[in-house]
Amino acid sequence: MLLRNIRIASRFLLKHRQYTGINLFGFTLSLVCVLFIGLYAHDELSFDRFHSKASRIYRVTETETSAEGVTTQMASVPFEVATLKEQLPAIESAVRLASFGRLIITNPENQNKSLEAFTAGDQSFFDVFDFKVLHGTSEGALRESHTLVLTRSTAERLFGRTDVAGRLIDVEEDKQPYRVTAVLEDFPSNSHLNFNVIFSFASIVGMDWFREDYAADWTSNSFGTYILVKEETNTEALAKSVTAGVNKNRDAQTNKTTFGLQSLKDIHFNSAGIRGGFDPAPGEIYYVYIFSAVGLFILLIACINYINLSTSLSITRGKEVGVKKVAGAARHNLIWQFICESNLISFTALILALGVINVLLPSFNTFVGKQISPELLWEPRVLVVLIIFILLTGVLSGSYPAFYLSKFKPALAIKGASVAGSKNSPLRQGLVVFQFALSIGLIFATLIAQRQLAFVRNAELGFRETQLVVLDINSGLQRRGFETIKNEIANIPLVKNVCVTSRVPGEWKNLPQVGLTAPESQAIQDLYFIGADEDFLRTYEVPLVAGRNFSSNNSVDSLSFLINETAAKQLGLADPLNAPVSIERVNYSVNFRPLERPFKGKIIGIVKDFHFQSLHQKIAPLLIAYRNNPIHSIDYFSVRLEAGDWQAALKSMESALHLVDPDEPMEYNFLDEKLANFYRQDTKRGQLFTIATVVSICLACMGLFSLVSFMTEQRRKEIGIRKALGASVSQIVTMISSSYLRLVLLGFLLATPLAILALDQWLQTFAYRVDIGWVTIVVACGLSLLIAFLTVGYKSFKAAWENPVRSLRNE
Repeated sequence: MLLRNIRIASRFLLKHRQYTGINLFGFTLSLVCVLFIGLYAHDELSFDRFHSKASRIYRVTETETSAEGVTTQMASVPFEVATLKEQLPAIESAVRLASFGRLIITNPENQNKSLEAFTAGDQSFFDVFDFKVLHGTSEGALRESHTLVLTRSTAERLFGRTDVAGRLIDVEEDKQPYRVTAVLEDFPSNSHLNFNVIFSFASIVGMDWFREDYAADWTSNSFGTYILVKEETNTEALAKSVTAGVNKNRDAQTNKTTFGLQSLKDIHFNSAGIRGGFDPAPGEIYYVYIFSAVGLFILLIACINYINLSTSLSITRGKEVGVKKVAGAARHNLIWQFICESNLISFTALILALGVINVLLPSFNTFVGKQISPELLWEPRVLVVLIIFILLTGVLSGSYPAFYLSKFKPALAIKGASVAGSKNSPLRQGLVVFQFALSIGLIFATLIAQRQLAFVRNAELGFRETQLVVLDINSGLQRRGFETIKNEIANIPLVKNVCVTSRVPGEWKNLPQVGLTAPESQAIQDLYFIGADEDFLRTYEVPLVAGRNFSSNNSVDSLSFLINETAAKQLGLADPLNAPVSIERVNYSVNFRPLERPFKGKIIGIVKDFHFQSLHQKIAPLLIAYRNNPIHSIDYFSVRLEAGDWQAALKSMESALHLVDPDEPMEYNFLDEKLANFYRQDTKRGQLFTIATVVSICLACMGLFSLVSFMTEQRRKEIGIRKALGASVSQIVTMISSSYLRLVLLGFLLATPLAILALDQWLQTFAYRVDIGWVTIVVACGLSLLIAFLTVGYKSFKAAWENPVRSLRNE
């Protein structure tokens, strides 16, 4: 019976090629979108879940509440927290991870170099996590001093191959070489941990600087600590035990601190507001839900097209149903036949969609920055889910036509009297309204996203970010010899200005904060901090609104500060200029710590507010100290270029650096490109919305075009009679188009309030944003009506221009 129904369905689909082609194309296109979104969502939801013990791995966090009531949550904790494993039986293993700046590692055999973060880890790293070892062994890989583990790409970059276990590597500022004990596969993109090199903690625990700053450390927040707990452990009780264990080893503190355990599975989506840690770009589950919904909307539009097209063929199908019923076919046989047709289309579309996915997946991975394997789609469990999903899709899209068409009475059906073919079918009208409401909602999202992103790209930042090159200062030699380097760079023909700073506007690393006291305020005011020289304002073209700039005389301005307008308002000083202030504490990345000796100075100038962070944040108070300050040493040269041969200028800059430090490779960035990274995810989401909008409009218009084609064919004689009685072309076009345009307008009215509500929530993630405004609403309405009219208009004009004799010749 099943094979017979499939054979009959195949004959019908081959006979009605336009009907089949439209449905097949629509289903295939929608399934491609759904599968891509499904792969993306699966990758996001599987973050850190590939470890075999993921359900028992937790990150230790610390929550600190200051005397002022300010709460800070941190993902890094004191060094000694991991030693509590010996006192708490519920902890099976503990691993510490910490990064201590960057340095150059060199293959002594060929002098290949690489600038890498110095990330240290315990041997227990391999007891807790399951990263794949390609060469060497994880057993004892990080146990001994001067050992390290490389990833595949780093080994290839240094050695040209991966089987390098046992080879030696030179590490900057360490006379003893390090031995490679293992090579790991590159960390998966769905891991919040992602390193190129892991050095053994044993290599640094004996060093003087480590013993002085971190040994027996129960107070700092410098070490990411992960614990593997035993089965059925009460993690809330364990967290309280950790808190008690730490507080027992601490002196009395003003700040109240508690420790918590964050599940490894929760880190990616639940780390907003947690400082520190190794997850540079935490995920947002909100967008996973949105794009999943968009994918289902697109599939739903394709299903609606199928239902509309199937019911619009009711006269043709009605005669078929009538003949079969007269011949003795039961209703359930007809139902199965129609459902077989829809499932045949959906399964064929799935096969085509899988082929498209395999071709486009590499490009998709590049676009979203992931490493999704096409093999995922061929896993048995995934195939089972896909088959069930396609069956449900086929049944959903085929059920209404099946049940509706199969109930026709034979005599009426054979005569062509079909209610389903009525131009005023409420169901069909409702489905058209619904699918255009979905499409119009996406049009709204695209218009607003593009406007906001254009606003971000073109916003006045308060400084000129174009034609600025930022060179990293990556060694003590460069830092000590910065004046020589700066003078050499200043003499390069295309260089207009050059300055040195500790951080730069649009900083892509941590921007320190300082706690400041002023004469007229007892409370400590928190300000962001940048150290800069006298050429900073000139290089970045930041206006000075009051007071004076730094001078080149170190002795004059080493205790001088500039502040921005926001800081001047926050400090509440009647006359900020020459006011004495004192920096009492500093926060480099995680939390504030008091200075051993307050850094006292005076305010000499006020600069105009400028955006030194992304437009997601409001302009915050900022303090600019002179370059030789005790808070933060210089880390960057900023070079403003004029138009010309920039490549030649960059080579000259590299030569200037190598005059002082010949071994350090030059690391540089164009500032406007780095600023664009703040909005890279927003841009990608905007592009995804645009693609989804185009697909949904394409499907909706394709369905509407086909529907109008069939309906004008059914109303052919009516149109002929109207023309014979004197109706004009414009009247015929208006008659045919108006009913559908009214449906699109109704869809617009339904979609608008919901779209505005959702988009307003998204815009609130930006401190500076566009207003939705009536212009956008009018544009969206006009665009949706125009698209619908162009879709309907072609067929309407064609029907209106037809000679009425042709449509009435059989009457």
